[in-house]
Amino acid sequence: RSREECFDADGWFHTGDLVRTDRDGFVYFIGRMGAMIKTAGANVAPAEVEHAIAKVTGGLVAHVLGLPDPQRGQIVAAVVEVGDGFDEARVRDRLKRELSSYKIPKRFAAVARSDIPVLSSGKVDLVALQKVFDD
Repeated sequence: RSREECFDADGWFHTGDLVRTDRDGFVYFIGRMGAMIKTAGANVAPAEVEHAIAKVTGGLVAHVLGLPDPQRGQIVAAVVEVGDGFDEARVRDRLKRELSSYKIPKRFAAVARSDIPVLSSGKVDLVALQKVFDD
């Protein structure tokens, strides 16, 4: 491909990565555009929610995904890797200080790490992970 095919008129190469910059000019990776959860007209980056959950729980690993919802399009859901003792109400309360209300997961599931489905690449299988929420 030629340079003109890869870069736009302003010299940008569109990767689909979402980033933010702070006041000092540092750039932080937020997530991928294709991974965005669209809930009631707002976009939620799963990586941002996962980071907030790790922060308020002392490092628990969470996998955040969008679940279909007839009113909102999608809702934010989180599968948290835990042994036992996950206190959903406490996590929700702490997340209120870290995230906007529409970013706080509407549904949580606590699952043992060994029960997290993975693809042959070693990445979490988000399609299979949705089945955790099948009622």
